[in-house]
Amino acid sequence: MTVNAVQKNENKSHSASYIKSATIGGLGGYALKYILPVMPQEKEEHFDSFLTDLKKQVRESKLKAIDDIRNSPDKTLAADSFIRLVDKNELKASKIKALKGPLSFDVMDIVTQINDKGREVKACGKETFTALTKHVRSSSTFVTTGIGVAFVAAFVYNAFGKFSEK
Repeated sequence: MTVNAVQKNENKSHSASYIKSATIGGLGGYALKYILPVMPQEKEEHFDSFLTDLKKQVRESKLKAIDDIRNSPDKTLAADSFIRLVDKNELKASKIKALKGPLSFDVMDIVTQINDKGREVKACGKETFTALTKHVRSSSTFVTTGIGVAFVAAFVYNAFGKFSEK
């Protein structure tokens, strides 16, 4: 009985299966569709209009944050000073530093929080654009390329395996 098991192992082919390699190559190619970074050629088509829309969204989110501070019933002295500077259109570093010591730091904290909200909107928008650009890519191109590379790798593996047996 053990002789039969040994014979089955000895007769087993050590060559790479083309079906397995094609499956692995196809899955690998499909995964590369999402792993590879967005190329500059892919950005050219819609990237400019996307950036203008993104700038509008960032501006709107900052204006909404300023309006939230303006409409807040419990305004601090720093928030009140910030709103006065915004209304006068004098929201500059020199004007903020001209405020008294701790007040200027508090106003700068408000400015930083508003800018952080804008950065969050911008980062989220860029991630969305990158994901959509990767999703639009042709799956068949990546899968076909993966299968082709896997076939070549399996052929080379089998050819070198047969050469090494001799």
